[in-house]
Amino acid sequence: MKPGKMVAAKTGKMEIIGWGAADSVLHMLGNLDMEIAHDQAELAEEVAKIRAGYDEHISGLLYTRKAWLKALEAFAKAHRKEMPGKSIPLTWGVLGFRAAPPAIKLLWAVDRVIEALRLKKLVTCIRTIEEPNKDTLKLLDDDTLAAVGVKRTGGKDKFFAEPDLAKIEEKP
Repeated sequence: MKPGKMVAAKTGKMEIIGWGAADSVLHMLGNLDMEIAHDQAELAEEVAKIRAGYDEHISGLLYTRKAWLKALEAFAKAHRKEMPGKSIPLTWGVLGFRAAPPAIKLLWAVDRVIEALRLKKLVTCIRTIEEPNKDTLKLLDDDTLAAVGVKRTGGKDKFFAEPDLAKIEEKP
């Protein structure tokens, strides 16, 4: 389907009377699902073609940008003493250096680091996450749940409509 084609009239409430009519609506839903899938696939194909036309050009621009950024960084490092502070305003922008926060890198496996922290009595450096266990809470009755500030929701039947696309494809 091409953009601009009328798909459905805005008619308000629709009513189905009888199982035969419901079956016909399932047939119609199946046809709509197939048309939607076809149009989405067609759109994805067109987008892929357009993207392919730009990818090489954009990657070239990104490569050039990265090279110039590296050159600017080398220049700024070589002339850092000439900067009035950590940065220098120029006509077309600012060059400078931002203080990066120190990072922590674990040199051992997490379990080994935690064990070493415990041995050194540095337990404040160990984070423990506590949270309610929802799977266990599901086993409790509603009164107990309410007493601990929890409420059971959902669990009701949800409507579904599954058109049999194989049959619909045979007989559109």
